[in-house]
Amino acid sequence: MAATCVYCHGRKGKRSCPALNGLICSICCGENRLTKIACPADCPYLEAGTDYQRQRVGELFRQDRRRVYGEVIEVGGEKAAGLFNLIEIVCVSYFHN
Repeated sequence: MAATCVYCHGRKGKRSCPALNGLICSICCGENRLTKIACPADCPYLEAGTDYQRQRVGELFRQDRRRVYGEVIEVGGEKAAGLFNLIEIVCVSYFHN
């Protein structure tokens, strides 16, 4: 019989979880890493999960940004979009430094 997840005790555990000293399912690993499970820094799934989430959030940001610029152009035209872009650049530069 396959080992069940040491976290949910329902699904099949496939990932070795150093924090829980057992096998954990990918769903529990992804949903609970660093929030409910104290993952050690050397966990191989921690870095991969962080990279995945960063890419996912970046894509969502790009989609929202395209939508907002589309609305700005629709309401105010290209000059409004240029002004909005300038304001965005100034804000990002200010808060980045």
